[in-house]
Amino acid sequence: MVEFFLGDDMNENINLAFTMMFLALAVVMSLRFFRTVKRIKIKDEQPRIVRIMIIVMAFMIILASLLNVANNTWMDYVRTFLTAYVIGLFYIFHDGIGDEGVSINGVFYTWKEIRSWDYTIADKGTTIYIGIEKETRKGVEFDTRTINFNPKDSKAAIDEMKKNIAKKYTRMKKNG
Repeated sequence: MVEFFLGDDMNENINLAFTMMFLALAVVMSLRFFRTVKRIKIKDEQPRIVRIMIIVMAFMIILASLLNVANNTWMDYVRTFLTAYVIGLFYIFHDGIGDEGVSINGVFYTWKEIRSWDYTIADKGTTIYIGIEKETRKGVEFDTRTINFNPKDSKAAIDEMKKNIAKKYTRMKKNG
């Protein structure tokens, strides 16, 4: 096994491992994206710094590939494409609220799956806290997820939650 990662083919083997990792990530993210994108009506707010960092990362990856053209193999170009694709998906990926439920990190939770919810309003926007019960090997566990909305979407997000699951509104204890 050690010989696999050492020797003359070390760069090629590591390149193959990274390519396979980004291919798996691209497939999973694509499935999650296309499963949820049409169901979201009100999108969350991604912090501006995160969006800028994503663009810089994609630019640096493509630039590094272009600067090393003489030494690149076809696998380098596949890995660069897959990396840029995953970064692009992450850039356009949003959590949000739709008519059928909420989407958080590419997982769609229907209104029936949501056990409770709460919100806080601040100058920079609204944070909606969503309590979800999920079955695990240990039994049923409760998990709280958050979605941040910018001020212009705050009222619409809260109204959508009230319209669909008003009875599940619960004041949740917050840290701080």
